[in-house]
Amino acid sequence: MPFYRRTHVILLLGISAVPVTFLLWSFATFGSVRVGVACLRGATVAAETPRLFAGRGKPGQQLRVLPSIVNLSNQALRVSGATKSCACLMTDQFPLELPPKQTLQIPIDIQLGDKSGEFSHQIVFYVETETQVPIMFIINGAVEQ
Repeated sequence: MPFYRRTHVILLLGISAVPVTFLLWSFATFGSVRVGVACLRGATVAAETPRLFAGRGKPGQQLRVLPSIVNLSNQALRVSGATKSCACLMTDQFPLELPPKQTLQIPIDIQLGDKSGEFSHQIVFYVETETQVPIMFIINGAVEQ
């Protein structure tokens, strides 16, 4: 094999090893590539999975989702409150303490309405760092007759 082809093979192997190494590091350290990217960008807090599926239920039924917020910093943070796109999303446990380098799951109950069909709502949690950081989650699901 000519020298230039060996060099290309070695270069390609080296380039492909970087993403694989990043994926392994992200999963080993944070359990998520999304949180690993947030850490590399210098974020102090991140949503573990910003899109959640609540499931399917009957009218009037209550569903629960558990959005997770990850503290990437070395100091405790506080989740001071939330705003939501629908009164059907219920949470009332504020303020919450988020220990350093930990993940906090916040239970959200969804009261399903009478109309059948798919739904999509958002909830934004506010985390106090040096500034107030909004962490948004999109919650999808469906009401079935």
